[in-house]
Amino acid sequence: MTMDLKGWLILFAAALMGCSSQSSTTASANIQIEKPNIVFILVDDLGWGDVGFHQSEIATPNIDTLASRGIVLEHSYAFPICSPTRAALMTGKNPIQFGVDGPMENDAMLPVQLTLLPEYLRQAGYETWMVGKWHLGMAETAAAPPARGFDYFYGHLGGFIDFYTHVYFGGLDWQRNGHSVREEGYSTDLLSAEAVRLISEYNSSKPFFLYLSYNAPHTPLQYPPSSELDYADIADPDRRVFAQMTTYLDTSIGTVIKALRARNMLENTLIVFMSDNGGNLEAGASNGHLRAGKGSAYEGGVRVPTVVSWPQGLAGGEVSQHPVFVQDWLPTLLEMTGTPYAEDTFDGVSAWNVIARNEKQHRKSPVVIGTKNSKAVYDWPWKLVRNIGQNGEQEQDEL
Repeated sequence: MTMDLKGWLILFAAALMGCSSQSSTTASANIQIEKPNIVFILVDDLGWGDVGFHQSEIATPNIDTLASRGIVLEHSYAFPICSPTRAALMTGKNPIQFGVDGPMENDAMLPVQLTLLPEYLRQAGYETWMVGKWHLGMAETAAAPPARGFDYFYGHLGGFIDFYTHVYFGGLDWQRNGHSVREEGYSTDLLSAEAVRLISEYNSSKPFFLYLSYNAPHTPLQYPPSSELDYADIADPDRRVFAQMTTYLDTSIGTVIKALRARNMLENTLIVFMSDNGGNLEAGASNGHLRAGKGSAYEGGVRVPTVVSWPQGLAGGEVSQHPVFVQDWLPTLLEMTGTPYAEDTFDGVSAWNVIARNEKQHRKSPVVIGTKNSKAVYDWPWKLVRNIGQNGEQEQDEL
């Protein structure tokens, strides 16, 4: 596929303009059963080739069980780096349009006029919790999760922390509902324990939405407190630590699933598992056969392992090849919960037909994802990549 710079810019502009040109009809799901609980598990820097169901050498039995019993989205796309993915998930919009095309600075925040995912779900009758990493600004209290629709928040605001000291750029970044707390423990353990506690102690008649946003296996690469596997056969020391962190993360996710099962909630809980971007090849991750990694708009940077499980509402054991983009999740969850919304509110398009019926979505315009220096336009099944600073390089990428 050959295109000059002018042609690329026209396509790019059309994609961004088209994001806001959908019809203003009201959409809602035709779901008759009780609204499910929602557990959205977002992990950090996990690559395509880092899960067992993609034939990784890393053991991820709990994630693999979700995959075998649920729906695997083989063309699930995030942005190439953390903050834009999280912004797209929270807003249902393309974050490039409001200036989020890289890691969000500490003194920044999402525009206050934007309504976020937990606010929509709270209006739909959900209790809303966030446990884990935010990385969508800490400019003021109005930027933090408790001010953006979460009834409860436990975790950290910055882009990364020391797994044991919970320090971010020299200062403690660990809090509960806006108050800093000093706690001992590996962050993966603490986040999982908090999620388990919330589930185990929940006694409301409302359904709940839990956004469980792990900082693992993002750097710093730090061995977990224990490991059933030493991965001594992995020669690369970074890959070895990364593998232990990932298996430990998988075990922790298993404790959350076990807590749901113990409360007889698992059958009617929608679980989404995905990574926030492609794996960081300089920090032990693998993207398998996909090209490049974190920071790049090539497939290795944006195509991420994703699983959806809801025993009561979805027939499992399916693999979908239809593309789903991270900004699609907000309208998808609204449709899935039977919550009316105006389609032109979002740049994303509900993927419920992809998940529930393995049918493709209907988009009126191409989709742009990327960072400041590396962007891709998807007009399925075509993809065009342009990298700034490489002589305006633009080319196809294998999907």
